[in-house]
Amino acid sequence: MLLLTRCYDRFSFPSGIGAKLASRLPDRVRVTATPLHNLGVIAIALQMCLVYVVSGLYKVQGQMWQDGTALFYVLRVPEFSFPALSHLVYENDFLV
Repeated sequence: MLLLTRCYDRFSFPSGIGAKLASRLPDRVRVTATPLHNLGVIAIALQMCLVYVVSGLYKVQGQMWQDGTALFYVLRVPEFSFPALSHLVYENDFLV
């Protein structure tokens, strides 16, 4: 998917070569380059979302997440807690 994007435009070492090559391309190729780039960026974003969804669904299959124990432990960690609401969640038996 990264092949569809123009990731080489801004961060390549010889940046002047890209402009010279682009001027030699036919108009038909230049017109389709932007939609292909946009499609590649969208595909990368969708792939990242899919990875997060699949990993979350895999994690939810565990017994600690199904009975609420993992949520209790995660809300007790200072880095992941929200001081105003975390204690309300893990003290409520219905939510955990």
